[in-house]
Amino acid sequence: MDQNGERMQPNERLENGAARRPLTTNQARLRKLAISACLVAHIAIIFIWLSLQFLQAWCTVPPTPLKDAFGTASNRFYRYLMVTGTWQAWAMFSPNPAQVDAWYDARVKYRNGSETTWSIPRMGKLGYAAKYQQERWRKLMENEYNDYATPASASLGRQELAYLGRYIARRSYRTPTNPPVSIALVRHWREIAPPGKAMPPFKADTFLTYTLGSGDLN
Repeated sequence: MDQNGERMQPNERLENGAARRPLTTNQARLRKLAISACLVAHIAIIFIWLSLQFLQAWCTVPPTPLKDAFGTASNRFYRYLMVTGTWQAWAMFSPNPAQVDAWYDARVKYRNGSETTWSIPRMGKLGYAAKYQQERWRKLMENEYNDYATPASASLGRQELAYLGRYIARRSYRTPTNPPVSIALVRHWREIAPPGKAMPPFKADTFLTYTLGSGDLN
């Protein structure tokens, strides 16, 4: 008990060995209440955002004030989920599952005019162990392309893809006298055929070309 007659929590030790100041019963209750409130608010935001996504997809009519309102509200929640790293998607489920098979690479152009291809790991060509390690590349490119192709997030998508372009340039910079001068990101894609039908060939689209500046290779 403390001097006010409240039960105190057992002493804990910090990493440096010093004793942690114990919490009173009221402080412990307030901490639990704050944590619970944050969890409830976070779960509510995810639920509301997913609901707005569903309503926006359900409104297949031409643009209306109601549909625009759904989109505006959805974008506000989207920013919070991206910052906290809890964004999620349910594109593999009905009624509208993902219908495109896509993979990406980058064309690196050098000062002397030569070009090379920088391969971004392609999940369909990897074994289970390698796929477990490299799956982040598929999600990175999928999310960055979707941001770039969506008007509401196109500016953010271009900025993030510019970071990726500089990363690829630095990894491809091998000869000081012949540095990379531009990076072209290429999307290879095809629509997934219905069961029983042959898959079509891949198409290739260069969707962003990033010209390197003087400090991009540092």
